[in-house]
Formats: sequence, C-alpha cells, structure tokens
Amino acid sequence: MRNLRRDDLVHRFRDWRTRLAKANPPRKRAIDLYCGNSWSIIRSLSQDAGLKVSLRIWVASAGAGLIDLDELLTAYDATFSPGQDDSVIPPELSSHGVNEWWDLLAESRKQQGAKVSRIANIAELYPDAPLIVAVSNEYLRAVAHDIETAQSIMADADRLIVIAAGASKSGKLAKNYLPCDARLENHFGRSRMALNARILKLILTKFPAGDLRASRLKVFFDQLLASLPNADYPHRKPSDDEAVISFILKHLTKNKRASYTGLLRLYRSTGRACEQKRFRGLFHATTTELKESNLI
Repeated sequence: MRNLRRDDLVHRFRDWRTRLAKANPPRKRAIDLYCGNSWSIIRSLSQDAGLKVSLRIWVASAGAGLIDLDELLTAYDATFSPGQDDSVIPPELSSHGVNEWWDLLAESRKQQGAKVSRIANIAELYPDAPLIVAVSNEYLRAVAHDIETAQSIMADADRLIVIAAGASKSGKLAKNYLPCDARLENHFGRSRMALNARILKLILTKFPAGDLRASRLKVFFDQLLASLPNADYPHRKPSDDEAVISFILKHLTKNKRASYTGLLRLYRSTGRACEQKRFRGLFHATTTELKESNLI
C-alpha cells in the first residue's frame, strides 16, 4: 500500500485492485495466509468439531474486503490502522475515512459477483442466526456503519454481538457491545493483540447457540470483569525510528542471525517502547539494507 498514489482516494483504490489482480506470487487460502496469535485461534476454531455451535467465518480485510477463509489471496500489506506506512488512508488523504475504503472494497467485490461483500449481507442471508463481530478499534472505525446496517436487518438485534476490547461502547451499537477490556488479560493471559480472538473462543466453547445473545453475554462478562484486577503493564519510554534502527544495527552486527522477536524483547527490557508491527518493519528494512550492502 505504501507504494500507491496519495492524491486521490478512488484512483488509489483502483491502482490497488490492479496490483492485486496482476500479482505474480502464489496465492494461499486466507486461513493459511494470515499469521499471529489471533489467527492461530481462528484456525483452531474453524477446525474444531467439538464446538457448541456450527460456524461460518469471514475475514474483514483492509486489502481484500470481506472474504471467507477459503478464498485464495496473494500476500499483501494493507491496514486500517493510522500512522502506518501501509495504511489505506495516508496522511495526504486524511480528509477521508477508513469507512470509505471499506465501501470501495465492498462495491468492488459485489461487482465481481460476491454474494457476501458486506457484513450486512450476512444478516440478510441468515437473519435468524447469531452474528458475532470480533474487531479491533481501528477496524471497527471502518466497518461500524456496516455492522449498524446488519443490526437493522436482523430478526432479533439482541443476536448481534460485537467484541471490541477497549472500544468506546456507545452509539447505535451500545446494546450489542460486550463489556471487555484489558482486565481480561488476567483471565486469558497477556496478549492484547489476541484478546478479541480469545474472548470469541471462550464464547463459542462455553455457550450453546441459544445463549448467543448480547444481553445474556453481557451479564457473564460484567461478572467476570468485576472479579479481575486492573491490567498492570510496565511504563516504557516511547522511541523514534532512528533509536530503534540504531539498536537493531548494533545487535545485528554482533549476531546476524538475531530474530526481530528476540530483539524486540531485549529492546523492551531496557524500558523503551515500540509497537510490534513497527519494530518488525524497521527490522526487515534494516536487514534488507545490510544484505544489499553485503554487511551481513
């Protein structure tokens, strides 16, 4: 995404779709393409025959739109998260919202013949079934209007359940948000990136389909949160890119086989902060430059 034009959102989107269509790398199923703790949980849920409910799973992708787990995709870099090099909305187009990009994705998939291009389409196809949306704050900003439309379509709006740890739980979806925040890490273990997925797994393994109602689950999670202490995270000093790169260079010079995960742990142990995705990007950029210069 970082290599696309930044002067017009529609043209930026068209360039993006053209790049995806012409991409040469081998394509993989979506469930095999995505990595990280959250996706390992989703993979396990998709393969778990012992769940109390049967599942249909879709992925909200900033690069491809709303897709099912078996859809074939080429690897890509795109995110709804602001401030990233691969953000769909760069600083030059800050007058636009990520919801506009989501609408462009949805319309494009519809034109390509997809029966499900929006979350609202799921509610149209299965109006009596429970609909659970587990989404980060950044992605929630992109799809909230779509979820609201789905809410209006469902036969029983109480069957819409939104898992968005840390989000402001207000507006049209206020009754559908589950109470969930960082305190739940005391229950699931420390990993904020995977917290929504862990909450989802708990719901699907503990509650039968008939109990999948926002009002019912709110009682459970209110009680669980009340029993947990506040999440206690270390306070670290923010770092600029120059400081992070300098640290990476220093340690790669000592050990060219050092991994970004090991160096990130070491970096944070010094009391400095750096978000995982940002550190990984700087690490890969630095190693690429060193290899091209034959320094490692």
